[in-house]
Amino acid sequence: MSTINFNVTRGGSTVGVATLNWAAVGTGSNPLRATDFVGGALLTGTVSFGDGQATATIAVSVASNAVHGRTFAVRLSNPSVGEIRQGAAAGVIAAPVFSISAAP
Repeated sequence: MSTINFNVTRGGSTVGVATLNWAAVGTGSNPLRATDFVGGALLTGTVSFGDGQATATIAVSVASNAVHGRTFAVRLSNPSVGEIRQGAAAGVIAAPVFSISAAP
């Protein structure tokens, strides 16, 4: 198993608590499949920011037998306050390490 961390930054005011949903989804011509994630299912969750907190981390666990070259994105949705300015970040399985880059 490997874990890829996606950092989420809360812009503007950090007063009060905030949450937003996230989902890891396969993308491109060689998408990561549910079986490539730990637990055998596409991952979803909620990321939370405490009062005054500007950054939070989404940890995506990828199975140790995930196929090299498969691509995915972590997409953000449904903020409890404010708006989402950049709603996705991309990831790719690369042997023997993982890399991520921000989506345009």
